[in-house]
Amino acid sequence: MKIRNIGIFGRRNVGKSSLINLLLGQDFAIVSPQAGTTTDPVKKRLEIPGVGPCNLIDTAGTDDEGEIGEMRIKKTTAVMNEIDMGVLVFTGNIFAREEKDLLRALRKKQIPVLAVHNQSDIVSLDPALALELNSEYGLDVAEFSCCMLEEQEQKEAIEQLMALLVKGLWESVRENEEKTILQGIVREGDKII
Repeated sequence: MKIRNIGIFGRRNVGKSSLINLLLGQDFAIVSPQAGTTTDPVKKRLEIPGVGPCNLIDTAGTDDEGEIGEMRIKKTTAVMNEIDMGVLVFTGNIFAREEKDLLRALRKKQIPVLAVHNQSDIVSLDPALALELNSEYGLDVAEFSCCMLEEQEQKEAIEQLMALLVKGLWESVRENEEKTILQGIVREGDKII
């Protein structure tokens, strides 16, 4: 069974590592209010019902700065070559150049993308933005908060995210099914001489 890879992308401090910790149900990734805590891509295995084993890949923020920041961004960009699905995390209803560049790069590689508006406990997702992202870019958009205090609410939000991940991963499987040399030329039952 193929192990699927899910890359988590976004600016610094949008909650990529916190999201991974919640999906895993454990404190795996280091979380800090200091920007640039995640320096290199970090993988952790997760079993997703209906899909099987998956690697969640935490990445450095794509808005990192300086010479070292540029090296971190290159490693983050390289992760796109090994993933089956991308999760684009954003906050504060800011879906600007950084996010659009990430989306464009993922789409260029034909990678399904799920947009997650994190920190919705601070700033709720603007319904007009969600509609725009869905209609203009075809994105599923999940409103989320890694800091929800009510356990049941958090559980339901994680279940919704998992359902959207499964949907995106199945889309990836359909898009990337192994194709044969005669696919589209010969149909089942045809006679070939």
